[in-house]
Amino acid sequence: MPEFLATPLAPKKAEAADWGPCANNNGGTPTVPNQRNYNNGCDPLELDDKFVSAQVRIDYDLTDDLVLTSLTSYNHYEQNGSGMDGDGTRLQIYEQTHTGDLETLFQEFRLTGSFGKGTWVAGVNYEDMETEDDYIQSYGNSSVVPVFGFIDYGPNNPNAAQEVQTWAMFANVEYSLNETVTLQAGIRYTDQERDFNGCTDDGGDGTWALTSALIQPFLGSTNPLQVQPGECSTTGPGPDFNPVPTGHNLSLNEDNTSWRVGVNWAANDTTLVYGNVSKAYKNGQFPTLPGSAISQLQPVVQEELLAYEIGAKATLANGSVQLNAAAFYYDYEDKQILGALEDAIFGSLPALVNVPESHVQGFELVATWLPVAGLSIAPSVSFADTEVDGEFRNFDAFFGGTNSGTKDFSGQDFPQAPELQANLAVNYTWEVMDGWTAFVGANVNYQEETNSFFVDECKEAGVTCTREDAGELSGDTTLPVPERTLVDVRAGLENDNWKVWFWGRNVTDEYYWTRHSKVNDAIIKLPAMPRTYGISASYAL
Repeated sequence: MPEFLATPLAPKKAEAADWGPCANNNGGTPTVPNQRNYNNGCDPLELDDKFVSAQVRIDYDLTDDLVLTSLTSYNHYEQNGSGMDGDGTRLQIYEQTHTGDLETLFQEFRLTGSFGKGTWVAGVNYEDMETEDDYIQSYGNSSVVPVFGFIDYGPNNPNAAQEVQTWAMFANVEYSLNETVTLQAGIRYTDQERDFNGCTDDGGDGTWALTSALIQPFLGSTNPLQVQPGECSTTGPGPDFNPVPTGHNLSLNEDNTSWRVGVNWAANDTTLVYGNVSKAYKNGQFPTLPGSAISQLQPVVQEELLAYEIGAKATLANGSVQLNAAAFYYDYEDKQILGALEDAIFGSLPALVNVPESHVQGFELVATWLPVAGLSIAPSVSFADTEVDGEFRNFDAFFGGTNSGTKDFSGQDFPQAPELQANLAVNYTWEVMDGWTAFVGANVNYQEETNSFFVDECKEAGVTCTREDAGELSGDTTLPVPERTLVDVRAGLENDNWKVWFWGRNVTDEYYWTRHSKVNDAIIKLPAMPRTYGISASYAL
């Protein structure tokens, strides 16, 4: 790919980019009549999203000590064809258009009461959620094309539709043993049923359908099926490995019981010490990705967390200083972390995977100092040491060709998890006229270096070393996200209703990126916003 290798690297300025003019502009004509012309399309690189939300709360006093509460909410989000050039070049290494729809209806009934020195709450809730994700992805100039050396691979269409029903019942109690010690306990049972229909459909020109038919014999099929253009082409389970034209139907049904116990101790009038132990869960989910096989559509299962936390909150220096401190240890089972799945065509596909055992330990310090009237100085720092425990094998971002097989990521830090983060916020306010207050402020935020992905540390004999196999790209195989320090400023006026302010973000114009990844042939960095200024106004009714 001489043209790709000759593509100049972007300068170290976030304002600079070498995007293509649009997404999914392949050329050619789809074979399905009246289908949107994704092959000749020029989807704009823009967002067009809509969000509607409504909430209703009703409280009814059954007695002096018993309140019935109803919480109802409805949310609807539409993402209408956001185009993205995912490779950072004018070539079509990876481009996509994404549409989506999310609709939820939530209802909760709860009772709140008191008894003696205690209070309690108990209730039930139900949520019905429907989601649709739909991508058009093009790879016209990628080295995966032509597939098998002769198929000019057109766009494909990863898509997923899910229906999720979740119901739960819960109870919580808080009881004061005496004037200084309060006990807390809570429990929640959750049951979720998730139905999934998904696939990577042919993009309309028949090339992905043909590719799927040619893959099936390699998997062991003696009766390969070539679907029609525009239909689902992801291969199915054995022994035939045939795709299902209308998409693969899968289900994930899970339940769990989470709980929490804690104690608060008021050591004196200005100091509170607390400790908590809790068990929590994060529900499993299905992926939406350009998979060639049904195995890549399998869900991650629910994540389990056992958390320990101790901390203190103290008011010092005659009320001018507020200090909060906490230390924590999180023990995970099946934590959902960004890893990779193996694909016969695309190599390594980024996807959530379950890490069997892992932990996070660390601390947080937050202070607020009011040295003089109107001046607030608020420093904070957090440290989080993450680690994969036991054995964990997965594919790295450079899987493919001679660099096949899994890697051992045991003992590594989590991706996208910087150990050290710190912040300093300074704000000063003063009255300038009747009812109006002026304010100026600044914020300095620091984040330590991290990695975007698990890294092959080349510790295993007989296993291909990624940085050696990658050759000229060896300097990028760790996919680092560098440390950065950002400075924001603000100044404005406000009263009871109006607020008008000038703001500046990243005023030192620091160049940094938030993600570093491999997309087909390209290694890309997603730069953050450069120096940005603006004026905002708001009005409160």
